[in-house]
Amino acid sequence: MKKKTIAYIGPFLFPYGQAASKRVLGNIILLQNLGFEVIVGHGGDIKESEFHNDETNIKCYGLGELFSGSKKIARVFNLLFRGGDNTLAWLKGLDEKPDYIIVYGGYHKYANSILTYCKQKNIKIIFDIVEWYEPSQMIGGKYGFFYRSFLKAFKYIYPQADGVIVIGSNLKEVFCNSKVVVIPPLVSTNLTNTHSVNNEILSLIYAGNIGNKDNLLQIIRVVDKLSLDYKIKLDIFGPTREEIELKYNINIVNESINIHGKIKQEEINSFISKADFTIFTRPDTHCNKYGFPSKFVESLSLGVPVATNLTSDIGLYLKDEYNGFIISDCSENAIDTTIRKMLMLSQAQKIIMKENAFRTAEEHFSSRSLMLRENVSNFFNSFS
Repeated sequence: MKKKTIAYIGPFLFPYGQAASKRVLGNIILLQNLGFEVIVGHGGDIKESEFHNDETNIKCYGLGELFSGSKKIARVFNLLFRGGDNTLAWLKGLDEKPDYIIVYGGYHKYANSILTYCKQKNIKIIFDIVEWYEPSQMIGGKYGFFYRSFLKAFKYIYPQADGVIVIGSNLKEVFCNSKVVVIPPLVSTNLTNTHSVNNEILSLIYAGNIGNKDNLLQIIRVVDKLSLDYKIKLDIFGPTREEIELKYNINIVNESINIHGKIKQEEINSFISKADFTIFTRPDTHCNKYGFPSKFVESLSLGVPVATNLTSDIGLYLKDEYNGFIISDCSENAIDTTIRKMLMLSQAQKIIMKENAFRTAEEHFSSRSLMLRENVSNFFNSFS
């Protein structure tokens, strides 16, 4: 029997470069394992290529939907008013039309163009939704073009799809009137169960963006204080020293706090895997409630327990003192209490927590997860 085909499209980079890149790659591996043929039409530079690793082989088509060569004003105009044009031309030129088109996000113009095309050609369209943005996350805020375009797509275009993939249970409730399936962030490479533990020092790592989702200042202050009496270090990847000091109006001189700045996404895993714990906290904001931190999944998949507070669906997977630590809130006091618990762990206890972290990733965030495979299979079978 001929495999059913899926075109996974959207204004994202692929296979690396954004959180969206990892999201799409993980989903494609799951879909391929379920027997689908998948091609990608992404937003990067216009070219045809092939991506392969030990898990997958994917035909990729860069469609220029991110307009990276345009100047700032032109790029904004193109994203809002020309979004989807290149993708539509590519879809029309395919010799064989896909059975399904999965659209990762997209502003109103992009989403509406693809929806209209799919309805005309009787192709099942599915939107993959990972955020419910707040105005503060968008240029221009509440009355800016980007937020208004997103909101129109979110309210009026996505619900018209044949189905919706969401990243967490809170978004599932939003689209409860649609066919919907939850796919959390997935691991896009083979899981390897190797654990690194250094009992001479507590090694913590923060990897991410300090935009408006994560709190980092309180973690820095607690490590700065505890390092006076304990052997502890914090490695920070993502923000530069200048960005941190400017944002928080501080001067970091403590040698226990190492700021590495930005490194390539595909290289970060080698640093995370050497840590005892990943640590981050997030305020209980609207965007954090409806999203899901991919860094949580990445850490567990590398056998590194996570210390964080409970937002979105984290509480479904994070078990205190089993595969990490639940930080009660974002305060310095709560972070201090949690790190002191870490400092009391023996080497054997750290290894057990690392094994539990890895096991959690296998059971819930791998394309081989039996529960996940069943849920996604039932979702696609419902279109028959």
